Amino acid sequence: MDKFDILAKLQHFGFPTRLLDVSSNPLVALYFACSDKNEMEHDGVVYIFLNLPAFWSDNLLIKLIMDFIFDHTPNSFCLTNFLEVVKSRYGNVTDRRIPETVKDLLWDLTIPAVPVVPKKNNIRLVSQEGAFFLFGMQVVNKEISKDCGNYVRESCSFAPIEMEDHKKLWHVSEKVIIPAKSKRRILKQLDLMGINERKLFPDLEHQIKYIWEKYKNEEKI
Repeated sequence: MDKFDILAKLQHFGFPTRLLDVSSNPLVALYFACSDKNEMEHDGVVYIFLNLPAFWSDNLLIKLIMDFIFDHTPNSFCLTNFLEVVKSRYGNVTDRRIPETVKDLLWDLTIPAVPVVPKKNNIRLVSQEGAFFLFGMQVVNKEISKDCGNYVRESCSFAPIEMEDHKKLWHVSEKVIIPAKSKRRILKQLDLMGINERKLFPDLEHQIKYIWEKYKNEEKI
């Protein structure tokens, strides 16, 4: 299991990560826009990103970001040292440009969001036709190190990026509002099409929950 697989698994078990779940299936996205029982009285939203190019999870850019996430701290991070590690570790990679300068490296680390197609080694990912947005960082401070080991080397401190406008994720995107009053009817229609909790969460816990909820609803009818 590589670092991105680990991050995806943490995401699915509720651990805070930089990942945002998305789906290549619009009906799956519609289901999640309607299915939260705590939000049934509020409108839902589906975001559509048309013809969005994406990276495989084993792409050099993704590996580079994973190395930073797992091995480094966002405070007083020495860009020069990390650049040397990247060049040493990935010098033979041919599928993408290796950062040559600190400026190149900083560009990669501060990309607002990268669409990632993961390995389909997780049954839930397969069922949900899932992918992710991997969010970058913003620079909050730059300085020239005065430490003996990193003297005059450039360091940065980072913070989570703020992303409120979906157009910043991808310029060809749309926001579709799902009226609260339509959610229950949409969920019933999706269920008839096989888009439901049993399909999207194929573990035993959710299978049993789906069957029990369906039985209770039929009893009420």
